[in-house]
Amino acid sequence: MRAQCLTDAGFPTTAGDDGGLGGSFTRDRAQEHALANYVCAAKFPLDPKYQVPLTADQVSVLYDYFVDALIPCLVDHGHMIGEPPTREGFFRDFAEGRQWTPYLDLGRDAALSELEKACPSVPDDLVE
Repeated sequence: MRAQCLTDAGFPTTAGDDGGLGGSFTRDRAQEHALANYVCAAKFPLDPKYQVPLTADQVSVLYDYFVDALIPCLVDHGHMIGEPPTREGFFRDFAEGRQWTPYLDLGRDAALSELEKACPSVPDDLVE
């Protein structure tokens, strides 16, 4: 619903299965996009379960998923993925608000919508 709201506001947006949004806009429309995003977020707020910080156990599950499932899936779909951070580095960066994901290694031309269906960016049961 939020993706449709942004699209209706003039910013074509797609929604991933994990609730993430994808789209782009030009720098000269950044302020207009920020306003549209604010309005759409107010109309269609995220489920509160996505607003609670992850526990240490959930961060560990996320790291294992990235390394053991997501990277192999992306490689199987023809993408080159760089070396992941160490577990310790991942935890440190996550605590500082920087989250590494194998999706960061994909080019801008990757068909993310289709790829997200085959290789979800987060495990389905991470947040319940």
